[in-house]
Amino acid sequence: ELQRGEDSPQRKLYENLQTAALRNTPYGRPIIGYADTIRAITAGDLRAYVDRWYQPDNMMLLVAGDIEPEAVLAHAQTLFGGLRNSSDLAVPRPLDLAAAPGGARVEVARGPWNKVYLGIAFPAPGLRDLRSVDLDVLCYLLGGDGTSALYRKYKYERRMVDSISVDNMSLARAGLLTITAQLDADKVETFWNEL
Repeated sequence: ELQRGEDSPQRKLYENLQTAALRNTPYGRPIIGYADTIRAITAGDLRAYVDRWYQPDNMMLLVAGDIEPEAVLAHAQTLFGGLRNSSDLAVPRPLDLAAAPGGARVEVARGPWNKVYLGIAFPAPGLRDLRSVDLDVLCYLLGGDGTSALYRKYKYERRMVDSISVDNMSLARAGLLTITAQLDADKVETFWNEL
């Protein structure tokens, strides 16, 4: 999975944006980790992780389809009814985004791709902050689909990009607002200056 991510320009771009914009926070590390940390994980580490986090207070069971609700509930009770919490799980506090780095940072990652995958990211409020809802709406209006403002301007009118999107990812303790685009290398400078 780690190697597959290295082959995907969109995934690599997003990971780089997240780690750059949220460095100095727990979100400033790749979700999958690094090759050396993955190699160092032991069976005991995995058991300890499951014991700590896989508790009823931290679980949700979703069932969809043409089902008999009573039968599903009875089966779920058989499978999971004996589980008990081994400890209280603390509610994560929002992060102080002032600890996230300020100022601009530019990073170029080369790969075997015939397009440029460009992105910009900003720390944003987390899931429990009502401002994240405002950002969701703003992101959709700016770059949520083919009718959005940036998509119309840069793809259809100016013909600078193959695609562009604006997204707000609200994590439990912080968020990340991203603008990403796929375009030809000869259009990067003009596009970047206009954006």
